Amino acid sequence: MINRREFLISSMAVLSCSAQRIFAADAPRPLGVQLYTVRHQAEKHLPDVLAAIHQLGYEEVETYWNVYSHPAAELKRIIQDQGLRAPSGHFDYGGMKSKLDYAATLGVDYIVCPEVPEPMWTSLDGFKQAADQLNHWGEQIQRMGMRFAFHNHNYEFRRFEDTTGFDVLMSRTDPNLVGLEMDCYWITQAG
Repeated sequence: MINRREFLISSMAVLSCSAQRIFAADAPRPLGVQLYTVRHQAEKHLPDVLAAIHQLGYEEVETYWNVYSHPAAELKRIIQDQGLRAPSGHFDYGGMKSKLDYAATLGVDYIVCPEVPEPMWTSLDGFKQAADQLNHWGEQIQRMGMRFAFHNHNYEFRRFEDTTGFDVLMSRTDPNLVGLEMDCYWITQAG
């Protein structure tokens, strides 16, 4: 029976050699699950969901806002007790500033902003303001010893004459401060 890693390697025939090396057997990378994907179950009984994720062979999870009802140290313990690690977490734009210390205690390497507020989606100025804010948080987060990234959806690809909100975000954010967690589903859905 083929395992996940072999499946990924065999499905990458059209990818570049460097991309194939990322997933090669001699360069093991842990596989993870974004907890938002199983949010309905996770919000009911997180330890059981984490145990099932680990039993399936996953090693990492990406946290999100509704599991932050647990204090950070407790959530870290719950995740570790199930044999998992949380290298990244999604933290809302609106509550970002208040969650930086929480993220540090949780022990994530990456703080990910999953979207900008909806009122900012309607204009280039909104995306410019968002980019400036992302740079500011990226600088703060870098000083705290973590990294920062933005997670796209489809609204960023709305056209404003000859450009998109995504173009504005990419051109105005400093790649040394703000990474990109590309969501292939949303990019595809946006065309």
